[in-house]
Amino acid sequence: MLFADLLVLYNINSAELVDMGVFTRPAFEMLNKFYKVIVGASSAREGTIGTKLEFIDDAGTHVKRIIAQSENVAYYYIVTHPKRVAFYTYAMFNHLNITAKERSEITVAALLHDIEKTSWNNLLLYEKSYTDFTEEDKRRIYDHPTNSAALIRELTKDKKGKLPGASEEIFKIIEQHHENIDGTGYPHKLRNGQIALGAKIIRVADSYDAMTADRQYRKQPNMTPEEAIADLYANVSRYDPQMIKALEAVPVADRVGIAHIA
Repeated sequence: MLFADLLVLYNINSAELVDMGVFTRPAFEMLNKFYKVIVGASSAREGTIGTKLEFIDDAGTHVKRIIAQSENVAYYYIVTHPKRVAFYTYAMFNHLNITAKERSEITVAALLHDIEKTSWNNLLLYEKSYTDFTEEDKRRIYDHPTNSAALIRELTKDKKGKLPGASEEIFKIIEQHHENIDGTGYPHKLRNGQIALGAKIIRVADSYDAMTADRQYRKQPNMTPEEAIADLYANVSRYDPQMIKALEAVPVADRVGIAHIA
């Protein structure tokens, strides 16, 4: 699987991303290569090792560490969960006034927001409950927005000039996707006006998916769509209410369909 294969699901053409300045062509090709290696390693496909070694030669230090540990990668965090979050954000766009470039940047950020978790081992991802997390486990959770943005920055940078190969807005959205408008989020405890629009959208979509889909640190039964929306409103100090309304406006049948995407 290539990153371009995921974008097709949201009617996004890679050539259009390049034309809009969301990615440079070399950066997008490197991202495609990264996905092919990671998903291949996660699926234990034949031929992965050769591609992996070849890719390591071109990759930055952070990326090399991810690739080296990719046998333990959770397919969930590079495809399944990001794909659902991106679909929720994509559906919310119909109820928000945003530009075509913003739509593309936010969708891309939604697909990449948890990518650093591909370096986590399965014990942390699947077998531990949050109450059993060590301080180091918690630090990795709190740092993953920053580390995910750093990974994409390193992966897409121009190898000669060290310039970013992706829109700065993508990095900002990824790094801020766990910030709360009341300043209680992480990693920087930003407040409403300091948080990017795309991060506010993904914050709501990500939380909704966490409540309605299986998560390793939440042992209680999944919430219904109605319960999840009610929970967002009950914690409205964290979320932009306009974004909750945009998600609520997405038909329940559509949200149920997204929740079952694997």
